[in-house]
Amino acid sequence: MSEENEVEVTATEPKAKKKVNGVTNEAALTILVEGNPKRAGSASYDRFEGYLTDPRPTTVAEALENGLSIGDIHYDVIHGSIEVEGATVEEYMPTPRAPKEDSEVEDNSEATETATDDSDF
Repeated sequence: MSEENEVEVTATEPKAKKKVNGVTNEAALTILVEGNPKRAGSASYDRFEGYLTDPRPTTVAEALENGLSIGDIHYDVIHGSIEVEGATVEEYMPTPRAPKEDSEVEDNSEATETATDDSDF
């Protein structure tokens, strides 16, 4: 193999993550997008429709009653689809995980032998 085809493998730096703080059931909710930004036919599209009902939800509690989850609300705040009164978005670095150890699973790759005796046929 020539040196031109070698690929250098390097560890990637962990990416910052975002989380939402300060969401309460009584907090006012404002929809910032027109229409539904989710992929049509997906479960998240169907749930996002809960924001677009008539009348539209004005609080987090009303959105939850319309079938949205708190995870949906956090995701939509982070991605700018909605705004929730008093909510803040915070970036943080995830805690690095310990490397996985090789498991000590028995090797069962050998096929099991079954006895067949053709003499009875």
